[in-house]
Amino acid sequence: MDAQLRRVYVASAGMALIATAVSVAWKDPGVTTGVAAGVVVSVVPFATWHAVVSLASDRSARRRALVVAFVLAKYAVLAGAMWVLFRFRLADMPAFGAGLLAGSVAVLGALTVRTR
Repeated sequence: MDAQLRRVYVASAGMALIATAVSVAWKDPGVTTGVAAGVVVSVVPFATWHAVVSLASDRSARRRALVVAFVLAKYAVLAGAMWVLFRFRLADMPAFGAGLLAGSVAVLGALTVRTR
């Protein structure tokens, strides 16, 4: 596995744990669920990107169709999860936004930090 991709996974997992642990202080399950879901939603596209790239390395029409189906399915699952979270009020919207920010910061940090 690529070292940079490994950093993205580790930074995202760490940020998810920290953000979720901090959100427990509110003693509201909606806040904790919102933060955790926000981190997951912001990290999943980056975390699954290596699968998309490996599938797209072959330029055959069958592979392209598989890549499109994979990407559409991934975003359909994310959209469905967000619909359930907000439709049934399982997650707090501002907390979800904070989780999105935390996950994005983790990915950005992991991508910009240089290793020796």
